[in-house]
Order: sequence, then structure tokens, then C-alpha cells
Amino acid sequence: MNQQSAGATLSRRSFLKGALLAGTALGSPFILTSRLRGAAAPARRIRIGMIGCGRIAQIHANLLSNEPDVRFVAVCDVDSLRVGKMRQKLAALAPEKSAGLGTFADYRELLADPAVDAVVIATPDHWHALLAIEASLAGKDIYLEKPCTLTIAEGLALSAVAKKKKSIIQVGSQQRSLKQFVRGSEIVRNGGIGKVNRVRIGLPVDEPGGRMEKMRVPDGLDYARWLGSAEEVYYTEDRVHPQTGFGRPGWMREEHFCKGIITNWGTHHVDIAHWALHLEKTGPVKVSGHAEFLKNGLWNVHGPFDATLEYATGLVIEVGNRFDEGVRFEGDNGWLFVSRNPIRSPDNPNGKPLLQALDARDPKILKADPGPIRLGRKGSHHRNWLDAILSREEPVAPVDQAHRSCSACQLAYTSMKLGRPLLWDPERQKFQNDADAARLMSLPEHGAFSISRTLRAAGFGPVECDLFAKT
Repeated sequence: MNQQSAGATLSRRSFLKGALLAGTALGSPFILTSRLRGAAAPARRIRIGMIGCGRIAQIHANLLSNEPDVRFVAVCDVDSLRVGKMRQKLAALAPEKSAGLGTFADYRELLADPAVDAVVIATPDHWHALLAIEASLAGKDIYLEKPCTLTIAEGLALSAVAKKKKSIIQVGSQQRSLKQFVRGSEIVRNGGIGKVNRVRIGLPVDEPGGRMEKMRVPDGLDYARWLGSAEEVYYTEDRVHPQTGFGRPGWMREEHFCKGIITNWGTHHVDIAHWALHLEKTGPVKVSGHAEFLKNGLWNVHGPFDATLEYATGLVIEVGNRFDEGVRFEGDNGWLFVSRNPIRSPDNPNGKPLLQALDARDPKILKADPGPIRLGRKGSHHRNWLDAILSREEPVAPVDQAHRSCSACQLAYTSMKLGRPLLWDPERQKFQNDADAARLMSLPEHGAFSISRTLRAAGFGPVECDLFAKT
């Protein structure tokens, strides 16, 4: 295991200089793995490497350990403590499926390992795009946590790479594999509530906080690598992850690394709205939003918010924290509501639900045959990914569709940041005559870890490479 520790006195730039010269993004060759193809796959075993061993990775380990054709062959994290915990977890969960497990601190070493067929990427959001792009270029198939990217530019680049490399990328929009979301979406797609003109999406809200004092980088945490291409900022535990346990990490509430609830949870529910209304490959033409941004602490993403997405069809999607958590479709013939859990009154949390997880004005439509259009697939979200790897067929939540859901939320965030409505061309995926908004489509890349350099080294042209802001 190649573990390195970035101490508090180590210059991030000097540390990354060597990586810049030696990294795979700048020409170090990948060892390409052969793709699994149907029954020709040896013993139909899919050898998986896990990149990121934190809170969500624990869930992936639990779920994948139940699949008969999975073998865990490698784990990687910039925090050696979490690598050790994941190794212990897999040994306890599935000892026969994780024998000889390789451990890495550098994801590039894992991607160069021919023993790895596919990877699960469960890292902070600001690492999603580069890791998925490099994994795709390395010939790996991918389960990518949502949101699939931090910026619109990253989503465009990742979609282009996946298309060229024909990678199987399942994005963690797992609501597409939950029965109430599948059935609700099929009812809406088949016209069960008539023409839908409005969707209301309710989300929770982040609270302010976060300790601001500078802290010593813990032994075993490579903080320079954790920052990646993000702006260099000092270490404090509340902007990274807890050193004890797997509580909700602070990076989810800091703009360097995440855009807050609008992308963290919003991508789930906007994705269902797009899926049910056959908008998976387009986006809004106008977006407007308002938000109170967190202050008086370390965290600085949005707090209470409202955003409105308008589509060329006349559809309006409203997103905010003032609605019931879930997706409410309002059609000519009534409404349909879908969420992960029933909605209960905060004044009587143990009483009868105000709304079921799948509910409608006319309960009869929930029991009837939804119609000829079927959206669901067999099995769990992870099983669907594994089946897609073996068959080379598109998974239920492909990356190009996930990008559209994610970019709709990123558009809302941009409007909230600028404090004004924005016009968007969903075909060209560009803002209409708005230089300020266009600049926010990407973030400056710092240090060695660069998507634009990775794309150039892989032979991509200016259309993809010039999407990214310069430092």
C-alpha cells in the first residue's frame, strides 16, 4: 500500500509538482483491463475496486457483498484510517469475496491494476468527474455517486468521455430502482394524471455552523490529495470528514467541494421529474432562484431557497424547502406525489401519514395498470449496474441523463448565486448572452489534478478541453 501523509507543514504545491509530472493525466500509461462480455466473462465474476471508503462507501459495501458475482479486489482512500476500516469491514462481510484485497492511497495505482474490472466512486463531489473520466479512459466500468459532477463543464466532459469509451456508468440515482418511484413515474409517463404542467419538489435545508479554527492534519490523511484540484484552504475537521465514525461530513456544506442540498438531494428528485416526463436528455430554458447563504461559520452553501425551472414545453418545476419532501406532479386530471418515506405532521410524527410514499388525488390510478410504457428494470440499482456490465446494455441511470438532472440543479444554484433569472439553451448547453453565468459553468483547476489536461492527453479537442476555467 502506497500511503503518504500530508503534514501541516508540507507545501501542497511542492507535493503535487511530482504528481503533475508523473500522473496518468499527463501521459503515464494505464494498463487497460479487458471488458466483461456476457457469458464469456470468466466465471461471470466482476472484480471491483472501491475509490473512497467513507460514509456512503459503507452502504455500497453492504449492498454489493450480497451479489454472487462480485469480488472486491482493491480499496483506495486518501485517509489510511478509512482504508483500514473498509478492509476490516469487507473481511467481516464477505471474507471469501475480499481475499487478497489490495489497498491504495493513490487512485491512479488502482486504475492501473489489471485485476480491477469496475470501480465504485464514493468520494467528495469535487472528485467525482476526474475520477470517473480517468476510470473510463482506463477501461473500467463505473458506479458513480451523485451528483455526478460538481459543475456543468465537468458533466459535459464526462458525458463526452463515456460516449467515446462506451463505458458502463451507473450513477447513484437509485430512486430509479425504488418501486414507488418506478410506478409513479410510469403512471405519469403514460398520462395517468393527464398533461402535467407543474411539478413541486420539496427538499430539506442545511443549517449554518462548522468550526473555523485551523487544525493539524491528522496522521494518515493526505490532505493535499484530498483537496485535489480545489482551491488550497487550510485543514479543519469540519470541512473534510469526521476522524471518528462516519457522520455527515462537512464538505457537503462548503462551496469548494459541494453545492449544497440543491445538488446533493435535488439531483435525486429532479431526476425523477425528468424521467417521468421524458425530459431525460434536455433541460430548462429559463431558471430563477433565490437563497439565503449560510454564514457565521465555516459552511457557506445555500440555506433556505426557492428555484423555478421553466421548460420549452411550458412545464414549470418549482424546487425549494417550503414543499413536502418529495416530488408532486400536478396534471389536468389530478396530482401524484412520490417520496422515499411517508410525510407526517411534525406536530404528530407518530400519527397517520399526511401523504403516503406514493399517493394521488385519485387512489384508483395507483392500483391500475399504468400503461404500455415501462421504465423500471429488474433488480436493485447495484444489480442493474452489474447486469449492464455483463450485457454491455445501458443501465437504468446512465451518466448522460444524470448530467441533465445534475445540470438543472447547477443552473438553479447559479441563479441563486447571481441573484437573477438566467436563460439557458438546452440543446447547445450554454447560457444565452450571459458572461457572468458562463464563467460559473466551471471552477479554476489548481495543482496537478486537472480534467482539461487529462482530456488533452487522451486526444480530446478544444470543445471539451476549453470548458474549464483557468487558474
